[in-house]
Amino acid sequence: MWSYLFGFVCTVVFLPYSLSNLIILIIFLILVFLVSYLFSKKRALLLFLGFFSAIVVVSLDAYFYRQKIFGDSVVGHDMDVTAYIASVPYYSWPFCSFKIVTDTIDSKHLERNMRLSWFNKTSCPVVPGQKWYFKVRAKPIRGLYSLGANDSELNAYISNLHAAAYVKSKYIPHKIENAGYLFPFVRLQYYLWDCYQGLCPKCHNNDIVAALLFGLPGYLSSDKRQLFANVGVSHLLAISGLHIGMVAYLASFSFSQIWRLSGDIMLKLPAPYVGMSAAAISSCFYTAISGF
Repeated sequence: MWSYLFGFVCTVVFLPYSLSNLIILIIFLILVFLVSYLFSKKRALLLFLGFFSAIVVVSLDAYFYRQKIFGDSVVGHDMDVTAYIASVPYYSWPFCSFKIVTDTIDSKHLERNMRLSWFNKTSCPVVPGQKWYFKVRAKPIRGLYSLGANDSELNAYISNLHAAAYVKSKYIPHKIENAGYLFPFVRLQYYLWDCYQGLCPKCHNNDIVAALLFGLPGYLSSDKRQLFANVGVSHLLAISGLHIGMVAYLASFSFSQIWRLSGDIMLKLPAPYVGMSAAAISSCFYTAISGF
């Protein structure tokens, strides 16, 4: 069973991302298969079944995803859309960009994930979970197929985006309702970032705080991006297991040390248990507010 799960998980994780990853994965699984076959034919069979079933799952997922992508009959035409805000908005004057999940398109119930760009010189008034009306014009998600280049179609598939669009400026968008029960973690992420900006509006390196603490790399300035790229540490700006592990370790160490000052209470609840609980809770909280 562990061999099957190993083959399935490895294939699902690496297969959709790039051709080079797929080649590395196939070579690696062939080597593992040969080694397993020499010691256990049953283990090798389970590994192959895991790999094969993962290929089927990913292929079906890609097929159903392609069915939702906007065709030529929709792209380039104006549409009346009612949709829920599904991400923290990024505002870089004068454009506001965010992700929406549509409820209706031209009065027909149709659920699609779209990335909107809104030309707004004043602010970005949308809040995650709110339902809005927009007049939009859809455009295809274009990309490059050369290896090593930024493949927009692949990024859209990974992000489960079906189209990109821009808001028509002559038609004023308006809020329909405030559905606070939708996207609770994204909403929490938005309010925490908003509170931080309110407490420290003129703090230096707010864009780095947004990227590392709140998982909002869109606020990072182009100069900072280039600086991190030149130094070779751009990967640190993306929330990963490294960041979650650091948060968990700090929480575990801090709370266990504080708990050791409690005296007799440690006889009923040892400090290592408190540290592990604090690590689990803090890592889950950080994962939620960073959108990891």
